[in-house]
Amino acid sequence: MSLKIFLQQHERIKEARKRIKEDYFNRTLDLSELGLEWIPDEISELSDLMELFLNSNQLTVIPEEICNLFNLQGLYLDFNQLRDVRENKVPIT
Repeated sequence: MSLKIFLQQHERIKEARKRIKEDYFNRTLDLSELGLEWIPDEISELSDLMELFLNSNQLTVIPEEICNLFNLQGLYLDFNQLRDVRENKVPIT
C-alpha cells in the first residue's frame, strides 16, 4: 500500500471515529460514502445502535464487531465490494 493510499484511509477512519463519537448515544449511525475498507473497533461499543449505514464504502467482509450490536435491526451494506457472505464468519440470522 502506498503512503498516499494509507494516509487517505487514515483520514477516512478518522472521520468514521468522529461520527461514532458524535453519535455515541444515538440509535442510528451513518458511515456511508467514506470509502472505508474496514470499520473502526469502536463500533462494538455502541450497544444501543439499531441502524448502521455502511453503504458506498469499500468493505469486502462484514466486520465481526457487528456481532456485538445486539439491538441492531438494520444493517445497510449496498454498494460495497463484499465477497460471498458464506466466507464471512459472522452469523447471519
